[in-house]
Amino acid sequence: MKNRKSTYIKDESIQDMFLKSSGRLNRLRFFKRILAVGFFNIIAVIILAAIFEGDLKNPSSSFLIISMAISIACLIPYYFLYVRRLQDLNMNNKLAIINTVANFICLFSSDDLDNASMIAAIAGLVAGVTILYLLFADGTHGTNYYGPDPLGRDN
Repeated sequence: MKNRKSTYIKDESIQDMFLKSSGRLNRLRFFKRILAVGFFNIIAVIILAAIFEGDLKNPSSSFLIISMAISIACLIPYYFLYVRRLQDLNMNNKLAIINTVANFICLFSSDDLDNASMIAAIAGLVAGVTILYLLFADGTHGTNYYGPDPLGRDN
């Protein structure tokens, strides 16, 4: 079995928390880490807006490019968090790839919500349903293919 250990090892570093693709991640840790990445994204864009001193109704192209780059960079830890949460559900990373692509599509269609395309609407629905599933689905009790239960539950 892949990565099967007798006891769960907690993440120690920021890299382990947000950029590790192996091991399991329970619902509460997943929720907290998703919030942390989202909070970082929002704060970074607010700081960027203050630096550019721009009107957010008519932002400059430089502001848009840099804020889009920050949001795209945030998709990386989101992907790793999705993978680890799926591993807690004893699933592979395919749904994480689909969700990351859906988030990417939503990111590029968010500037014109009145005329959102059908693809962007479907991508948003896929991303939303996937996140709800990852937030509310109970992880596998006991050890699964991806490692020991992060909550220490027996089979």
